[in-house]
Amino acid sequence: MKEYLVIGKIIKVVGLKGELKVFPSTDFSSSRFKKGNKIYIGEDKTEYEIKFARNIDSFPLIQLNGFEDINLVEGFVEKLIYIEKNRKDLPKDTYYFSDLIDCKTYDQNNNYIGKII
Repeated sequence: MKEYLVIGKIIKVVGLKGELKVFPSTDFSSSRFKKGNKIYIGEDKTEYEIKFARNIDSFPLIQLNGFEDINLVEGFVEKLIYIEKNRKDLPKDTYYFSDLIDCKTYDQNNNYIGKII
C-alpha cells in the first residue's frame, strides 16, 4: 500500500488560467512544486502533473496539466496536496512534521505538557 506525505493545502485560485495558490507544509517547497512533478490532491489522492510552477511571496502557484481554466480548478480549493512518501535525509535535530504528530511533549522538568496534534 502506498504511503503519502502532505506537502501543502490549496488556498485559492489565482487568475483565469487555473493557477492554484498553495500554503506549503514542507521545507522543500521549491523541489516539491515544480514542472513535471506528480502530486495527489484530496482524500481520494487523485494523481495530477504540475504543468507550471512559480512562487509569489513564498507561496507556490501551480497549474496542472489539463486544468488550464478557473472553472476546472475551483473545486480544488481547501484540499490537501500529497506526494508519495519518499523521504530525504534531514540534518541532525530536524524532523518531518508528520513524525511529530501524536508525540507527547514535556518541559525541562519532565512535566507532561500535552500531545502534538
